[in-house]
Amino acid sequence: MGYDIERFVGNVNEGLLCCICQDVLENPLQAPCEHAFCSTCIHGWLVHHHNCPEDRQSLDVSVLRPLSRYMKNDLNQLQIRCRNREHGCNMVCSLESIDLHEVTCINPRTYQ
Repeated sequence: MGYDIERFVGNVNEGLLCCICQDVLENPLQAPCEHAFCSTCIHGWLVHHHNCPEDRQSLDVSVLRPLSRYMKNDLNQLQIRCRNREHGCNMVCSLESIDLHEVTCINPRTYQ
């Protein structure tokens, strides 16, 4: 499953959304047909299917690859709110920095 699109500030390019869960890509992989998926989503899909969920072209896990450098850069620069926002954290940072912030975020959820 990807990142909830509601956590992002501003518009998110449709190309950065998982074709399966429709959330923002998390640990993305790309098929030869250029469709992109969260790693967990596409691996789960390929357990029961042997095609791209978007265009139905034949697909095997062995041909999946990381996103292009340009798409990865666009993804990493998206601005995302801390998952602990409802607990008082107002941090907004780049997607590539959010994991580091959330590990160190001091708020009530951290201690639950």
